[in-house]
Amino acid sequence: PAATRSVTVLGRVLQRGAERGTFKGAPETDELPPAVAHTVALIAANICPDVPPPVLARGLGAWIQLFGAVSFELFCQLATVVDDRRAFFDHQMRAQACYVGI
Repeated sequence: PAATRSVTVLGRVLQRGAERGTFKGAPETDELPPAVAHTVALIAANICPDVPPPVLARGLGAWIQLFGAVSFELFCQLATVVDDRRAFFDHQMRAQACYVGI
């Protein structure tokens, strides 16, 4: 259960977005490789059945980017590289939201 907690949160957020029509103009026609499509279908069936598979695949990628950004901040990986880390983080998360179609 602990290992699936964060992806469940992501799935619920995306499910609510799908229910509200948030993903208009999203990359719903992206063609997924068979192995990726299979994984996404399993996640969707259990957590977010109304989310188009390409949107879910991109959402998972954005979630990974978020975890990476937080990890970089926690371990000071950008301390001597980026002057305004908050602005940089905000920019990166906005870019990921666009990538997902939000």
